[in-house]
Amino acid sequence: MYRDGNTEFEGSRYAQALAKYREAVKHWDHPAIRYNAAVCLFNLDRSVEAYEYLQRALRFGEAPLGHALFVQAQNYQKLLAKTVGEVEISCTQKGAQLTLDGKPLPACPGSSSHHLLVA
Repeated sequence: MYRDGNTEFEGSRYAQALAKYREAVKHWDHPAIRYNAAVCLFNLDRSVEAYEYLQRALRFGEAPLGHALFVQAQNYQKLLAKTVGEVEISCTQKGAQLTLDGKPLPACPGSSSHHLLVA
């Protein structure tokens, strides 16, 4: 799946490549797969998802990606950090159900962190 994704990526077919990378990461959650998926998401103007994939790609440092990709990933992350913010949501009322952008959040009481676009 990873190689198939790379073939699609090389042809600038980012949506198709992303689908392959998402399938590949289910079998092997490797930072290089996450990085390639992040670049696809970036090119598809899906900044929040790209930022989250980059965080996962960078979590083990430089070794899994190699120096060049690691530096590129950090550059993408810096660029995306200008448009992606993090919000912490907490709720103390038992039984309340919160949503963010129409998606349900963990049940109350509790708290969770989420990334979103900022202007």
